[in-house]
Amino acid sequence: MVIRFVDPASFNNASQCVLKLYDRRFSTQHRDDWDAAPWTLEIEKTYHDFVDCGDADEYFSYWDAEKERNDYWSAAYVDNRNRWSVAKREAYLQWDSTMTYETEKKAYERMSHLQGEDVPKVFGEVMLDQPTTTKQDNEHEDVDDKDARIFTIPGILMQYVDGFHLTDLHKHLPTEHWQSTVDSAIKALSNIQDCGILNRDVNTRSFMADPLTRKVMMIDFGMVCFREDAEGDREWEELQANQDEQGAVGLVMKSYLKRETDIGIVYRCSERALRLAWRFNQDGGENEGGTQEEDEYVRQNKDLMIEK
Repeated sequence: MVIRFVDPASFNNASQCVLKLYDRRFSTQHRDDWDAAPWTLEIEKTYHDFVDCGDADEYFSYWDAEKERNDYWSAAYVDNRNRWSVAKREAYLQWDSTMTYETEKKAYERMSHLQGEDVPKVFGEVMLDQPTTTKQDNEHEDVDDKDARIFTIPGILMQYVDGFHLTDLHKHLPTEHWQSTVDSAIKALSNIQDCGILNRDVNTRSFMADPLTRKVMMIDFGMVCFREDAEGDREWEELQANQDEQGAVGLVMKSYLKRETDIGIVYRCSERALRLAWRFNQDGGENEGGTQEEDEYVRQNKDLMIEK
């Protein structure tokens, strides 16, 4: 949500900010993804009963262990998740929301030097307390015995980016600015990659463009992994090559604009993306990096992009 400061009228030289809450109750897309019914007070009461009896704590610990073993783990790995109770599904949504928050918080910390340029500035964190029990006051259980993630809603207070989604480029800027704006998005993404961050959900709506400066920022880092999650340099490079983050922006925008307007742009990927393509995305299999053949491949493809 966008919030405006009243007294004082500004905070960190900003008159308004975005408060991003990781709240399972009202995350409609999140609930749809995991086949959860729309939130109601009755569902919340069921969840609180689940918390009171200690089951939520137990499952949070179990899911933590699964995530520790496999960074990609989610409920998608659970065959019987369709038979979960309403309360258990709410517990999973709560756990997954907090994991998304922790991931995004870590990403912004890694990108501290990019804040305000390629990504929004982060001004602080927010924790909203929720009722911890449905018991009567005289039966209230000591909350110190519970995992705080079970009954808090985390949030990040960040810079409000006044602009439009990259997807809507053709609706906001004249054609002579399309190329430079897409190039700006790819440059921002390249700088983010330099921070050891791999985004597993890159899409053109994750980029906001300023209509005046045409500067582009990336805004969504809830589904990322980090360099240390890979076992070595080779595995990390292969993950990047398979994800092809820059192609998910440049190639998609090139095709989209051509389809919508019959006007094309050039996809100008970084040298890193070309080298990863040489090493992992060739028909003949993997190639060794750091060779003259790789250098020639990079040179030829850079020239090809310029000619187009």
